[in-house]
Amino acid sequence: MSDINISNTDIVLDLYNNNFVEVTSKQYDKSTRTISALISEYGKVIQIPNGVTAQVRMKKPDGKGIIKDCTISNNKIVIVEDEQMLLFAGRHKVDVVLFTDTQRVSTLSFILVVESAAVSDEDVLSSNEYSALDKALKDCRDTVADINRRLEAGEFNGGPPGTRGSQWTQGTSITGTDTSPTVFNASGISDALVNDCYFNTATGNTYRCVSAGDASQAKWVYTGCLKSISNSSAITEEGQYSIDAVQANPSIEGTLANKQERINESLTQLNTNLALKQDASTAINTSNIGSQSVNYATSAGNAGTVGGYSIADIQTDAQSRADAKQEKLIMELYTASTDGNYAIVNKSGYTLISAHTVRDDSGYFVKGINKRNDGRYTLIIDGLTSSATMSFWLTWAKE
Repeated sequence: MSDINISNTDIVLDLYNNNFVEVTSKQYDKSTRTISALISEYGKVIQIPNGVTAQVRMKKPDGKGIIKDCTISNNKIVIVEDEQMLLFAGRHKVDVVLFTDTQRVSTLSFILVVESAAVSDEDVLSSNEYSALDKALKDCRDTVADINRRLEAGEFNGGPPGTRGSQWTQGTSITGTDTSPTVFNASGISDALVNDCYFNTATGNTYRCVSAGDASQAKWVYTGCLKSISNSSAITEEGQYSIDAVQANPSIEGTLANKQERINESLTQLNTNLALKQDASTAINTSNIGSQSVNYATSAGNAGTVGGYSIADIQTDAQSRADAKQEKLIMELYTASTDGNYAIVNKSGYTLISAHTVRDDSGYFVKGINKRNDGRYTLIIDGLTSSATMSFWLTWAKE
């Protein structure tokens, strides 16, 4: 259907004199009537400067306002009368406002006379109309429609795919605890990238790729173990296990280090009790019993022995037993040189129970202890990648 010819009304609006201008329109018409307004100053038409913008403003009987952008053509302000301007029958005051970046001036008002329609159009609802905002929203909708059209046409299919990120693979082909870059031909991984990771489901060990390639080219290094207490390749006898950092933490109830701490407390209490024993020099004997406020027999045999043992022998034996228990568990400050992320420690005649690094921060903690075939112990240090000299608190149990 072709558009309806637009009806235009020419008027002159003055900035200072009231011309008593009236324009008559019909209720419910929509965008078929325009008003072309020349601007005058004391009755003399002026030339509208370049860069000036215009708006028409009107208040409807329902109290809601209209602000509409206008076009400027041939030195005239062109006002399109839309359905909101013509929604209510009656006489409505209208003015035109001209803007520059820093200035604003309004014409004196004219009257828009809206003749009522023969039949009320109940489907037309009144609303605040701000055409500048409506235009911006329409521009947004047009932009979205254009983007959707271009998407459907394949304009945004994008360029070639980029390099994938790192990924995890699991299996049992990558093994051991070697921190030197190693090729595992049986891994079956054809496209390993640097920082890819591997999890050995049998041992709980984890590995990181440091050199990309297929199974015959990619190189991997051991990074740690995800099992709290696991079989280690360094253990060759049944019943031996490596201990992780959690079990070596005495502050966690039920860990091996926590139980060892309780034993140490018991030994301390035992030593305290032994210190309270009566010394032989002050004990009651046959020489001083007469000065004691007690009843005693006139004959008590040999008070210097009990069951054939002298009191001095009994005291010496008790002290040696206490000393032996105290020496069963010892803690010492141990300094060792690391090789990569591990250090080797040993104490002849003792079994290593726990190990802690001596640091003021949370870095480089001992995350595992392996017992070696030669009887020494390997301390695995978290995050350490180069050789260094480190101090450790080691707890030993006498064998």
